Amino acid sequence: MPQGEIEIEAMFRMMPKKSTLQYDHEPGSRLFHIPDVEAMAKETGSLPIYAQMMYSLKDQPDWKSPEEVAETKTGLKWLGLFSNKKDHSTEHIPVSETDSTMEWQEFEFFNQGVPIAAVPKVSFTNNHMQYLFTWFGVSIASTALLFYTFYKKKDLLSAEKVIEAKRREMKKLL
Repeated sequence: MPQGEIEIEAMFRMMPKKSTLQYDHEPGSRLFHIPDVEAMAKETGSLPIYAQMMYSLKDQPDWKSPEEVAETKTGLKWLGLFSNKKDHSTEHIPVSETDSTMEWQEFEFFNQGVPIAAVPKVSFTNNHMQYLFTWFGVSIASTALLFYTFYKKKDLLSAEKVIEAKRREMKKLL
């Protein structure tokens, strides 16, 4: 089990919703049918944070012990203002902690039982075409209804003509 400071590259995500067709987690079992972060956190005693690991087949640096981490922390020494003695450890700065020539194959991870992360994708919803059809449809329909009311008004009699027609009908009945 690694100890000390561990660097993990991940993206924080919203928890996916469980469908009604998926099984519930059996307490005490290490088998999860879906990524149920709350149940996993309860099982392990950790915080319920859903993070998607980054897909990487590169060779990662080994975990550092707490002593090595304390040695690498230099505080404000990099400024050179608060230290009188010369720090010779900064003369040679390695380009990268990882070996870029070392890349693994997925089957090597599968054989060792290491889980493979998905390629992280950020998806933004783009409903602009749906909005376009909705609002242009509403505007065309309201314009058509407006023209229909103007057209029907020509056929309808004005209030004065209606009152005059009613008076004529009343005179006939008397």
